[in-house]
Amino acid sequence: AAKGAAYFRMAADQGVAEAQFNLGLCLEKGEGVERNTDEAVEWYGRAARQDHLQARLLLGYCYLSGKGVEVDHSVAVELLRMPANKGSVPEAQYALGHLLMNGQGVDHPDIAGAEKYLTAAALQGMVSAQHYLAMCYLEGFGVERSEAKAAKWLQEASVGGNVDSQWQLHKLLERGKGMEKEAERWLNAAADGGHEEASKKRQAS
Repeated sequence: AAKGAAYFRMAADQGVAEAQFNLGLCLEKGEGVERNTDEAVEWYGRAARQDHLQARLLLGYCYLSGKGVEVDHSVAVELLRMPANKGSVPEAQYALGHLLMNGQGVDHPDIAGAEKYLTAAALQGMVSAQHYLAMCYLEGFGVERSEAKAAKWLQEASVGGNVDSQWQLHKLLERGKGMEKEAERWLNAAADGGHEEASKKRQAS
């Protein structure tokens, strides 16, 4: 690991974006070098300025969490746009969609943009995006309430193993006629996955 970090540093000093990104990773995780979040952010920044998509994603995360920098949602939004658009990076699409839906880092919520990015991430199989999008449709948060759309994404996320989606899908199916077996299936899945409410309900039944 130390040799790899030394190689990345040599190439990074020469301006190679991929090496700058990898050196940032080594520094953030403490692999082959002493962990140094501040320096990791610096190298992510250099790679990001060369439009390295993963560097822009991870630097965006840093600005969201305050890791090595001050929290700044507006900077995060700008960093995430390129990997979300150009790279179709689902993690960037989900993070950006979440920010736009909540009006963070922008002047006002961008519901259409949020729905676009969240759907793009969900279509790429990102379970957290599928669950979040489903809950937006289920609760009418930012979008028009739609149980049909909610059910679609809850189903996808449930298959992907999200216990919260499995529980919500159980509750949705429970209200439908002739859906008892399917509702029970997702109750059991959620309970088996450690969902507290699902476990209590199964025990009580």
